[in-house]
Amino acid sequence: MRKKILAALLVMIMVLMAGCTPKQPEEPTPPEGDPVTINVWHYFSGEQEKALEAIVAEFNETVGAEKQITVVAENQGYVADLEKKIQAAADAGIDQLPEIIHGYPDINATLHAKGFIADMGSYIDPAELEDYFEGFIKEGSQFEGGDFRLMPIAKSTELLFMNKTLWDNVKEEIGATDEDLESFEGIAKVGKAYNELTGKYFFGIDSLANFFYLGGFQQGHEFVTPGEFTSNEDVQRRIYDFLATGIEENWLVIKDANKKYNSDFINDGTAVAYVGSNSGATFVFPVTEVGQEEEDEMACLPYPVFEGGNKAVIQQGAGMSIIAKGEDIEKAAAEFLVFLTSSENTATFSMASGYMPVRKSAQENEVFKAFLEGFDADGNPLDAKNAKTALAINAALAQFEVYDLYYTPAFNNSNVIRRNVDDEMGKILSTLHPNFESFFESLEAEAQKTLSGR
Repeated sequence: MRKKILAALLVMIMVLMAGCTPKQPEEPTPPEGDPVTINVWHYFSGEQEKALEAIVAEFNETVGAEKQITVVAENQGYVADLEKKIQAAADAGIDQLPEIIHGYPDINATLHAKGFIADMGSYIDPAELEDYFEGFIKEGSQFEGGDFRLMPIAKSTELLFMNKTLWDNVKEEIGATDEDLESFEGIAKVGKAYNELTGKYFFGIDSLANFFYLGGFQQGHEFVTPGEFTSNEDVQRRIYDFLATGIEENWLVIKDANKKYNSDFINDGTAVAYVGSNSGATFVFPVTEVGQEEEDEMACLPYPVFEGGNKAVIQQGAGMSIIAKGEDIEKAAAEFLVFLTSSENTATFSMASGYMPVRKSAQENEVFKAFLEGFDADGNPLDAKNAKTALAINAALAQFEVYDLYYTPAFNNSNVIRRNVDDEMGKILSTLHPNFESFFESLEAEAQKTLSGR
């Protein structure tokens, strides 16, 4: 009996002593996998590059540190400089390329044809991708095989920019209404009346190629599909007639060496409106000092539609792709691209750059919501420059709700076809095409020559 009591006392003493022993710190969980470095070649500069660098630094300090992923972002100059460097590296072999490249769908299509672009969709939860604007994901999945190979980063669309003050002062006098601005036919009518009253231009087009491609899509025709250019006489005639009439009646802006941008004509009062990228909003009534006030008010309206056509607008801009260098590298690169385009980060990048957020949920971000309402993170009114950016992004987001997003397919020489279109459309403005037949036949010949490699 005594032995049992002694044994019980001994157990109690051992338990008490264990409770008094200081707790040893837990060993830290080792980072996952082997260290991976992800090099990113990009062309961002200024505020865009600063925003990217801040996101890269945050990733390296958080997710990257946890998973042993280090991202190094390197500016390679302008877009053309970057594309030349990517092409030269690709010609030398896949090992000469970085892990992530930044660029337009055309360069992506070229590298995909070589088998150099990874399918990042296999590393990203499909539910995650549903948060991105559907049109952006479709564009990134357009390549052969249908896999997701281009992450949207710096996306934009087009809007109708207008000197609202000037328009409000003149529309009643020329018998016009705001509804006239909803269609290209209405703009042609208003443009003629405005020129007859003032002798000035009324309307300009930033991208003639976008106007051409989108004009076809609005009318139910796609001029380009992978490897093909398909003319349509009826559709092209409406596009031609709009431009030719605008030149003949002198209400369509013609840019020159002194005024290279449509915003130049808006800014000096020699035109009222133009269609262009939402990311260019700050070039309208540009500010030279923070908080500077302007006399005239800028308006951002939906992109016009050819009467009877579909509401559709262009989506454009560069993305980032992962080079096919093996599963571990590709998975790490996808981890970074998802982080780069998180709701918070895409909202931050949008505010800094003027581009669109690529996720729908970005609109739920409190700082971004305040920005769209005209306030900064501290509740202060935005300065004039940021207020323009917010106005344009607001208008573009509203447009996304009711317009189809159209992109031009990317394939071998699709960028050359685009130049063919732009050149032939430009000849309408310079009256080098005296009639529709000249335009129609010349564009068809140039496009087919490009596709045949002649």
